[in-house]
Amino acid sequence: MQIASLKKRLGDILVDVGIISADQLKAALEIQKRTGEKLGTILSQTGTLNEEVMLAFLGKQCGVSYVSLSEYGDIPQNVVHSIPESLIRHQTLIPIAKDEKGLKIAMADPFNVFAVDDIKLMTGYDVQIVIASEAEIKSAIEKHFSRQGFSDYRKTNGHKPSLRAVFSGKEGGLLTSIIENAVSENVSDIHFEPGAEAVGIRFCIDGFLYERAPVQKDTYQAICRQIEKAANAPQFNGKPKTCSISMGTEKNPVELTFSCIPSVFGERIVLSRPLTPEPHTPLEKLGFEPEGLAIYRKQIEMPNGLVLITGPMGSGKTATIDSTISTLNFPDRNIFVIEEHTSNPIPGVTHINTDHSGGFGFVQAIEASLHHNPNILMIEELRDQQTANLAIYTAMTGHSVFSTLTSNDTAEAIVHLNNMGVEPFLTSSTLSMVVAQRLMRVICPSCRQEYEVPAENFKGLGVNLPQGKEKIKLSRGGGCAKCSMTGYRGRIAIFEILEINEELSSLILNKAPEDVIRNAFIAGGGFSLREAAWHKVLGGVSTVEEMLRLTKVSRH
Repeated sequence: MQIASLKKRLGDILVDVGIISADQLKAALEIQKRTGEKLGTILSQTGTLNEEVMLAFLGKQCGVSYVSLSEYGDIPQNVVHSIPESLIRHQTLIPIAKDEKGLKIAMADPFNVFAVDDIKLMTGYDVQIVIASEAEIKSAIEKHFSRQGFSDYRKTNGHKPSLRAVFSGKEGGLLTSIIENAVSENVSDIHFEPGAEAVGIRFCIDGFLYERAPVQKDTYQAICRQIEKAANAPQFNGKPKTCSISMGTEKNPVELTFSCIPSVFGERIVLSRPLTPEPHTPLEKLGFEPEGLAIYRKQIEMPNGLVLITGPMGSGKTATIDSTISTLNFPDRNIFVIEEHTSNPIPGVTHINTDHSGGFGFVQAIEASLHHNPNILMIEELRDQQTANLAIYTAMTGHSVFSTLTSNDTAEAIVHLNNMGVEPFLTSSTLSMVVAQRLMRVICPSCRQEYEVPAENFKGLGVNLPQGKEKIKLSRGGGCAKCSMTGYRGRIAIFEILEINEELSSLILNKAPEDVIRNAFIAGGGFSLREAAWHKVLGGVSTVEEMLRLTKVSRH
């Protein structure tokens, strides 16, 4: 029986085979109109049909088996983590077995062919589907992905550093445990998210959020008091605030910053750990492809012109700027860096911090620095027309200017300047290079696995396929204690480098739309962020999942 026809006629089939009556189906359909729930769920909840009978029937009709996860036994961690947690939670499924060629997935919805296709593409495995109870699947997900579940696993597989106690009482012990786990897992941010009944906790690891076990709201209120006390901060009063907490491990100090913002269900808090790379990271270690690095080095050495580093927040722009300034930092060069806050000062470079509340913003800082005749000027961000125009004026008068802009890619950044009110003739005459970037998670070297996928699977994804190959060898992380069972450890940047040539300069001058600029860039031999990510995938550095998550197909 075809799944499509089964899905449309499920109720009628149940009546035809005598499992339920026509009246029972009619009553269930009335409930479905009001609630939008699945028919099978309604029949089970109303007691009309036993869930196991329902699932077994569905499996028989679809040609797949029914499995009771409560009787199945323990599922190995490396099997569960064959698929990203985000996909498992979103699609309500869980891997239960695998071998060299195949992966067995327990699903609540056997009609979800899109999820199966995604799994095949990401893993390269043949996928076998079995049906299981939605409640049992969710229970298995929590067992393997909750903070407690992972901690139980790590007790025999990893080491948790000791954190000096700065909190007191039962709630203080819980908070200390949460922070200890975060330090152990190299978490950058801990999100406390109040809901209607409980407070969710999520860890940000390599820019990706992972759910941990929630806490009760009354416990969370006591945790808030602990944070206030440790930070010597006033009580949360419905207004945003930011404070810091100093503590330490046995070997290294830990500096936490907490940001609080009021929400409908209470104070939402983010505890952040600084994981900023050292400013002296060599350019070749950031993630540039060799051809792109050659272009980048050539342009940053130019005596004048404007170089823009673009990307969304958290894409690594600051690290790239820091590495660039460090590369250009020689005794014969006068370098000024203008920013709101200096976290990693570079010896030999003049760092200037702005004070917008005191009337010393980017414009005033640029004007003041020009009296000191800098060779190189770095402006943290072009946020408005006045700052952008002054940066361009500085580049026109014999200075090398670097700055950042929040945009999705290089072509969009150029159009963004036009929309800010910068005259196109100024942009076309001073802009020398635009770089767009993202941070791509790196496969954990301790649990790296290789697999092959048919090349035809990647048609239509906007990437250049290796010639003459029916299958492509890729890599993925199986999940281990060293990477907190994520399959990834660390991140590397991918870059889209648009070098302004005569054709692009003409397009900018004539206010060409974004897609025209992008197509000209690709036609001229440039490769998009997706192609840059594809290089990392083919090189075994990262995964197809990361490429699809971070980039889009170029329109050309």
